[in-house]
Amino acid sequence: MTDLPTVALIGVGTMGEALLAGALDGGLLPKTLRVQARRRERADELAGRYGVQATTDIAEAVSGAQLVVLAVIPQAVPEVLGEIADHLDEGAVLACIAYGVSLADLQAGLPDHRAVARAMPSLASQVGDGITLLTCADECTEEQIETVTGFFGRSGTVLRLSEQEQTVLEPLSGGGPAYFFYLAAAMVDAGVGRGIPRPEARRLVADALTGAADWMAASDEEPAALIAKVCTPGGPGARRMAVLDERGVPAAVKTALA
Repeated sequence: MTDLPTVALIGVGTMGEALLAGALDGGLLPKTLRVQARRRERADELAGRYGVQATTDIAEAVSGAQLVVLAVIPQAVPEVLGEIADHLDEGAVLACIAYGVSLADLQAGLPDHRAVARAMPSLASQVGDGITLLTCADECTEEQIETVTGFFGRSGTVLRLSEQEQTVLEPLSGGGPAYFFYLAAAMVDAGVGRGIPRPEARRLVADALTGAADWMAASDEEPAALIAKVCTPGGPGARRMAVLDERGVPAAVKTALA
């Protein structure tokens, strides 16, 4: 994995901090990482927590960086690109994790800089178990691609895709944990409703989700086949699955991910 002299992380909200924590846990040295936050209090907090260089000045963060990771909300991307356009080093590569922002959008905001990438990590990056969908512009050199891949690879697996493939898969990957948390919240509430203390219900549900994820990852079988192994025909598990089907849960999930 390529060592990075300097990485600038612009915007350190929930996802940005997940990447920060994952990269450091994956071996990136704090002295090679600069972070930029809008508020001085937030910058000081991150510097104290992670030992990284932190600033409120975008130009200071970006200047001299080999990789710039843009971790701001989609609506803020055009403005931020305008702020950093004159400060990017000629050989730097910019990777944006904002949902729905295309390579063409990035290049339009950086008219003199074509080396851009579109990345979609997941919040599991903060525990080193994330998958990042990555699309690099044709103008990126192999070295720049290795630089981007090396950074995101420190917090999990990097899957290189075409931009069309990434657009299709983004709802499954980047926001994927939210769907499982949504189900987990309902399961915990159901347990509490049946008299189980909330901490115990939460632990049981977390164990069930972890076990299911590990089982699925280790198996070549389709999820439907794994359900059949858990729920015997005519048993209580099968009856509960039937309730979810009757309530239209599969169709609702497909619609949400469309």
